[in-house]
Amino acid sequence: MSKHCPVCGVEVQPTAVQLKYGTYMCGPCRKSYTRRWQREHRGDISKRMNEWRRRNISSEEFREKQRLRREKWRRNNPDRVVCSRKKHPQKTWARSQLYLAVKGGKINKPTHCSGCGIIDPKTHNGKSALHGHHYRAYKFPLKVKWLCSTCHGKKHRRFSK
Repeated sequence: MSKHCPVCGVEVQPTAVQLKYGTYMCGPCRKSYTRRWQREHRGDISKRMNEWRRRNISSEEFREKQRLRREKWRRNNPDRVVCSRKKHPQKTWARSQLYLAVKGGKINKPTHCSGCGIIDPKTHNGKSALHGHHYRAYKFPLKVKWLCSTCHGKKHRRFSK
């Protein structure tokens, strides 16, 4: 049983959901309608999302459900779980050496980004948000430039091209 899109008139093979609710828009018209609706109701959507986050994400129960879901996925998809430590041992070694040097006081983390010069970038739980970018190679674990997340992302995107 085929229907016609009420917007453009194209013949559509309705899905079970479309049959249930009596909406027979074709894919491009549905996409256009959805985008327009979201643009017009942006404030309502963000308000509802913020309320939902406040009620659910902050709860310990929600976090526990998320953790259990991730564990279940990892158990069911062992072939898709890639252990970064095993895949990139030199990178792991360099990161751990840098971490120990900072923790031991051998290297001091600066208070500004060496890329853009921003002073005291966003902190997470009172810790500095500067990233140690190994700009030479992982053979030199303590040779790093301290970059904010934005500059660090730009450096990696530049290298990947």
